[in-house]
Amino acid sequence: MARPAGYDPEVEKQRLAFEQMKWEEEQKRWQIEMEEKKKKEGIEMEERKKKEEIETEGRKRREYLEAEQLDLKRRELERQLIRYKIEDERRDNAVTKGKLFGDAMRASAIKMGGRSH
Repeated sequence: MARPAGYDPEVEKQRLAFEQMKWEEEQKRWQIEMEEKKKKEGIEMEERKKKEEIETEGRKRREYLEAEQLDLKRRELERQLIRYKIEDERRDNAVTKGKLFGDAMRASAIKMGGRSH
């Protein structure tokens, strides 16, 4: 059996085994890279989700505080209106009493006639 010059089946077998081992290592490395990539994407997604939750909570808190501030302003305005109304009623009441008192004084005063000489 004549073999081509430089062809050794044992060397070829080792070369194929080496190539197969290299290919398997490449597949393992690729699989590890994919798993790391998935893990990294999962972590990034979790971080994004946490960030969105924090932003949502912050927005809800701001909206709540703004609503509370508006409510406080509304109640303060209502109190001011009540104070103004009470003050107006008190002033009107004092004016009315003064007018009534003045009318009563005028009505009860004895009219003095002019003296004729």
